[in-house]
Amino acid sequence: MFTSALSKPGGKKGKKSGPRPPRCWKLREDSWGSNPPLVKSYLAYSPSEPSNTGDSPAVVHSFPICGFGWRFQLSETFHYLKSDSKPHIQELVGQIDLTFQPNLCSSMPLSKFKVLVKVSNPQDNAKLTQEQQFTDITMQSDSKIGTYNGLSGSHWHEHVHIEVTLIFSRLDNLSLPTTASINTKKTLRLSLNGPSFIDTKFYLFSARVDGKAGHPKVVYANSALLTESSGYLHDLLSTEPTFKNATSCDLRRDVPEEIAKLDASAYDYDSDSDLEDESEGKGEDSATTAPSEEVEKTVSEELATRFQDGRAFAINGTAHKTWKAFIYYCYTNEIHFNELKSRCHPAILAVQPDFKSIKCSPKSMYRFADYANLPELMSLAKEAIRMNLTQFNIVEELFSRFTSKYQEIIELETHYLVENYTPYVAKDFEQMLERVAAGAMPHCGHVLKTSVRKLRAGGSSSATLAPDVRR
Repeated sequence: MFTSALSKPGGKKGKKSGPRPPRCWKLREDSWGSNPPLVKSYLAYSPSEPSNTGDSPAVVHSFPICGFGWRFQLSETFHYLKSDSKPHIQELVGQIDLTFQPNLCSSMPLSKFKVLVKVSNPQDNAKLTQEQQFTDITMQSDSKIGTYNGLSGSHWHEHVHIEVTLIFSRLDNLSLPTTASINTKKTLRLSLNGPSFIDTKFYLFSARVDGKAGHPKVVYANSALLTESSGYLHDLLSTEPTFKNATSCDLRRDVPEEIAKLDASAYDYDSDSDLEDESEGKGEDSATTAPSEEVEKTVSEELATRFQDGRAFAINGTAHKTWKAFIYYCYTNEIHFNELKSRCHPAILAVQPDFKSIKCSPKSMYRFADYANLPELMSLAKEAIRMNLTQFNIVEELFSRFTSKYQEIIELETHYLVENYTPYVAKDFEQMLERVAAGAMPHCGHVLKTSVRKLRAGGSSSATLAPDVRR
């Protein structure tokens, strides 16, 4: 909430200042990306000084032109609400409504696109950042892109930062320049300050061993670059006692006390394609897992004398390959995904990997982004999943354990099923029904209900399905 202390709001003690209108500007130039095609605008807004008389009419202001020529409009209002912490006190609360305006781009023949919005107050804890995403936005008309409040507490007079990302369809074949990430530039500057700017290492399972996650491997990073990228990393890497979950260490040596924290039973996703086959799990960045009975002895002997130049973290529930791609994304705002295994021929899977890019499974990244509350990354992973769907793998993907856990993916894949219900797909679907009826797919009850309902509503192509469903 943009709340006001009603005595001399925003002004210096003993000095009166008249009301000022909200000011909207760009913090820096837009950043552009090509994978996927996107434009991100970095905006700032300075709230106006509220009147003490109560509710006020909306004040509308436009930001400078962004991207190809579109712009964003902000509408600001103030009204009184009871305080959650002090019910007997009313606070003057600010609210902003954002609108996307095509402006100079209204005649561009572009497909519908996504808009991601992140609103935050840099004076407040990163956890208070609000994020929303919008689909099916067009260049033909104005679109509301969210209402935002509860951000800044008593800091109503501070600047509010707004990031708006437009993600375009690959089908439009847009060729956009790629802007160097601000984190990339910061990384290069930090590298000039000493022999190494790495101060953090993460341990994660990398392979499946006897059906369980195993073979810890390491990802190295610079914490200063990561803490600014998301609330999740802000809390994880915090040095405050409340969030203390790391071990100070010598980055050049294994940290057995952190390796011992890795728990295969915490890995509840049994088909993560980012876990490599056992024969592929070891590598140059593999960690040596000490037997549990040796960990305490190792710690007691070395802790007092160990050279410390960083911190180590054990990350459970996420594969090494997924985490490595995530850290790279935090640095560069660039993400690369592998094709779904259901789409690849075995001969293709046997080809040597492309070492020029850091890739991961879009399903693994979607799962992690959902856990870490990263809607922009979720959207990118979801789009990669959609691009990998074909008539030859849609049934397999729809009835997978992964899909059954996420309603958004169920909706995506059932829509594809209905729109592409060819004879080949119908045959696969009927065979899957037999497996479900035999009890081989206990996780698919909701998926089956949703699929049948949408197929029946989808037209004549679903007519042949009814007899099989009633059996």
